[in-house]
Amino acid sequence: MASWAMEALQYRQSAKSYGLYLKDQWLQFQIKTLAQRGITPFQNYGQFMHLCDTSSAEDKAKLAEFYLHNMALPDMNFWDPNAALGDVQLMAMASWMSHEEKRAVEIQQIMAKELNEPLLIRVELEDPLALIYSHQHLAKNPQVLLDYVERQARAIAHFEDMEGLFGDDCLHACIRRWNTLSYSLKIREYHSPTRMRKALVRVSIYKQSMQNLKANWIGLKFSPPLLSGLLEGVKEEEEKM
Repeated sequence: MASWAMEALQYRQSAKSYGLYLKDQWLQFQIKTLAQRGITPFQNYGQFMHLCDTSSAEDKAKLAEFYLHNMALPDMNFWDPNAALGDVQLMAMASWMSHEEKRAVEIQQIMAKELNEPLLIRVELEDPLALIYSHQHLAKNPQVLLDYVERQARAIAHFEDMEGLFGDDCLHACIRRWNTLSYSLKIREYHSPTRMRKALVRVSIYKQSMQNLKANWIGLKFSPPLLSGLLEGVKEEEEKM
């Protein structure tokens, strides 16, 4: 679980403000310590002292910075942390220097991942007739039919809840994200504001098809998805058809 959490954090864009970046590092440090040592540290100064005594110089410097910025042992001021760290100010400065270098590397890594890890779409089924046959067999089963139609209704209701909650805000958010992308990313990014706008227009006929066909509806057109539209380069008349 810890390794998954650390991996998830590494896919985040590095924070622009140092305060937010340091909080992110603090979270990662706690996860890492919990995973490696099986303890939740920093509950008292005794644990803090023990962790400093058994940590590398780099981790001690991090602890100094976390302590200086009131993250480790918040608002605890009745003991001298220099006994564990040598000197809080000097060690925190060393940590700051190290973090700035690390942040620069992380930004480069994120940019490389953005350019080299495109979001793929599932390929079409090799034998659609087999899928249709199995689906028809499912739709004729009276024990499954009611539950299947009910699930469709819940899917429609959930979308409508989200649509009512976000309205046009999701499109504006997509535009803001889009405007931060470089040209090299825009030309390969599938989830564009234009595609979202068209998808939202298509939703009404998509829902109507589901409601009309009920158990006979098979919404498994993946490449490209029915809602999001065809890939770039397809003529508009073909896409409408």
